[in-house]
Amino acid sequence: MFKMRRGVIFFTIVLLVVMMVLPSVGAQENQLVEEVQTELEYKLVGEEEGHYAYQKNHKNDPINPEVSVSEHGNPMVPESSYEHSDYLNEDAKVFKVADNVYSFSGFGLANTVMIEGEDGIIIIDPNSDMHVGDMVYAAIRDITDKPVKGIMYSHNHIDHVGGARSFVTREQVENGEVAIVAHHKLMGNIKNIFSVITPIMVQRGSYHTGEYLDWNYKSGKDNGYVHGGIGVPFQGRHEEEKQEEISFFKPTIMVPDEGSTMTIAGVEMEIMYAPSETEDEMVFYLPKEKVLITSEVINPTFPNLYSPRGTKTRDVGQWIESIDEMRYRFDEAKYMVPTHGRPVYGKSNVKKRMTDYRDAISWVYQQSIRGMNQGFNKDQLVEFVNLPERLNDPWDHGLGNHYGDYNVSVKAIYTDFLGWFEGDPTELSRAPYETRASNYVEVMGGLEKVKKETREAIDRKEYEWAAELITWAVRAFPEDTESKLLKAEALEELGYLSTAANVRGFYLSAAQELRGELESNVIDPGRGDILKELDFSSLVSMLTYNWDAEKAEKDDVNLGVKFVLKNGKEKEKVAILVRGGAVEFVSAEHADSLGLFAINSTVTATKESLESILLEESTIEEEIAERGMEVYNVIGFKKFISYLDGEIAYRDIKLADR
Repeated sequence: MFKMRRGVIFFTIVLLVVMMVLPSVGAQENQLVEEVQTELEYKLVGEEEGHYAYQKNHKNDPINPEVSVSEHGNPMVPESSYEHSDYLNEDAKVFKVADNVYSFSGFGLANTVMIEGEDGIIIIDPNSDMHVGDMVYAAIRDITDKPVKGIMYSHNHIDHVGGARSFVTREQVENGEVAIVAHHKLMGNIKNIFSVITPIMVQRGSYHTGEYLDWNYKSGKDNGYVHGGIGVPFQGRHEEEKQEEISFFKPTIMVPDEGSTMTIAGVEMEIMYAPSETEDEMVFYLPKEKVLITSEVINPTFPNLYSPRGTKTRDVGQWIESIDEMRYRFDEAKYMVPTHGRPVYGKSNVKKRMTDYRDAISWVYQQSIRGMNQGFNKDQLVEFVNLPERLNDPWDHGLGNHYGDYNVSVKAIYTDFLGWFEGDPTELSRAPYETRASNYVEVMGGLEKVKKETREAIDRKEYEWAAELITWAVRAFPEDTESKLLKAEALEELGYLSTAANVRGFYLSAAQELRGELESNVIDPGRGDILKELDFSSLVSMLTYNWDAEKAEKDDVNLGVKFVLKNGKEKEKVAILVRGGAVEFVSAEHADSLGLFAINSTVTATKESLESILLEESTIEEEIAERGMEVYNVIGFKKFISYLDGEIAYRDIKLADR
C-alpha cells in the first residue's frame, strides 16, 4: 500500500511539473513565431524538435496535374518526376533549424544557410546570382538586422557563389569587415571553368540544367522543364525573374586540406575538407548547436558521380570516405542542413540519411569495380550494376534517380579507373569521323534505308537504338532535314522517359537543337565579375587556350609579348612567346629574364584594360586614349591579338547536330 501511495505521489508531482512547464514552452514558441512572422507564414515541421519553417509569400503557379501523352503513347513526364517537382518547387521557405541557424530553401537552385552570431551573421553559400541573392537577403532582414561578418563558399559551383554582392560590398571585403572563406583549391577551379573552358561548359551546362526548355511548372507544358533535380530552375521562379548578374569575391581566408576551426561573430565552427562533388568541397559543424551543414556532399536525390555538362571525373571513393568521416566525426549532430533540399531533424534521422546515402554511392562504386574485374565494358557494366529498391527510394532516403543517373555514373567510374579505352584495339585508331559515317550508311543500304529502319525502331519504342542508328545519317548527310527530325523524335521520347533532371534536359534540348528551335534565352555566364577576381597572371595565361596555332604555324609567326600590370605598386610581369605557332606562357618568375630579342611588344595596362580588350568591349586605341594603357609596338600587339579566337558564341556550339 505504501509503495502504491508513493507511486501516486510521485506521478502527481511529475504531472504538476509538466503542467507548469507546458505553458512556458508554448509561450516561448508563440514568441518565436511572433518575432519572425513579419510578412511570413509558418508551420511546424518537426514536432519533437519544436522548430518551425517560415514560408515566404512567393507563390509558384500550380503544376499541371494532368500529364500529357506523346504521339507514341509515352507520358511526357514520369509520375515520380512530378512528385519530385512538387517537393522542390514549393514556395520558398526559411527553415529554422536551431535557435540561430536558418536554411533558405526554394529561392534558387541551391540553399543559403544563415547563422546568427553575437554581433553579426555568417552566410554559407550566397546562391546563384544577384536576383536570388537579393530575395534571400530580404528574407534574412525579416529575421535579423545584424551585419554580415563572413561569407563561406562550400564549393566552386556558380549556384553556390554567384550572389555574393547581394550580401556585402566590395569595400567591406577589401577593408576586412567581411571574411570570405573557401578551400584553397577553389580559385583554381573557378579559373578553369570561367577562363579556360567557358564556352563549351556554358553550352553543355545549359542543356544539363534545361535552360532552353519551357518551364513546365509554370506553363503546364509537359515537354518542358519539370525540376532541377536538386532545386528550382536557374532561370528564376517566374518568367519575369530571369537570372541576373553573377557576382563573386575571391576568398580572403583559404582553408587547408586539414580543415580549420574558427570563430566568427562569436560562433564556433569546425570546417572539414570533404572532397566529393568537387575537389574543393567543405562541410561545417557547429558543436554548440550540434548542426552539421553537409553542403553538396549529401543531396535530396542520388548525386552526379559524373556531371553530363562536363567536369573532371569525380573521385567516388574519396566521396564515400568524406561521408564516412562526417558520420563518425560528427556523430552527435542533431540537425543536418544540406545546401540542396530540406534540413533533417533528429540525431537518428541524420545518421540514417548519411548512412543510406553512402551505401547507395558505395553500391554503385564497388559493383562497378567488380564488373570491370570481370571484363565488362562500359555498356555491359550499365546492365550489370543495379541498386536495390531499399536504396532507390526518393522519399525515405533522399535518393532516387532524379538528379544523378546511375548509368552515367557507372561509365564515369569505369573511365576513372581504366580511361576511355575499353581494351578492344579497334578503338585505338579509327577512320576519320565523316568517313565512318558515310561508310556505315552505305553498308546499311543507303540513306533512305537507314531512315526507314529508324522509323520502324521508333514505332517499336526502341528509342536508344533509333537514335544511335540515325546519328550516322545525320553525320554523313548534314543537310538532310528528315534525318535530324527522326533523331529529334527519338531523343525526345527518351527525354520523356527520363526521371533524372539533367538527362531529361540533355535529351529535350538536343531535340530542339536538331529542329532548329533553340531560343537564345540562356543566361549570360557573367564572366566579367569572375574575371575581376582572377589574378593578372591567370588572365594572361588564358590567352593560350584561344590561340589559333594552325594559322600561326602556317604564317610562321615568331614573336613575344610582355604584359606588365599597371597598378601603381610593384609591377607584375608575365609574357607569351610564339614559336612558329606553338605558344608558351612565361610566368612572372621568368618573364624578366627574357632578352630583348625574345620580346617584340610590351603592354603596360591595368587588369580592367586587358579585360575590356579580351571581352571585345573596347579597342586597343580606346584603352590607350582613355585608360592610359601603354603599348610598345602596337603593330606587334595587334598581330598577336589577330591569332586569338576572340569571344566564342557558345549558343552556336552544336552538341547533337553532328
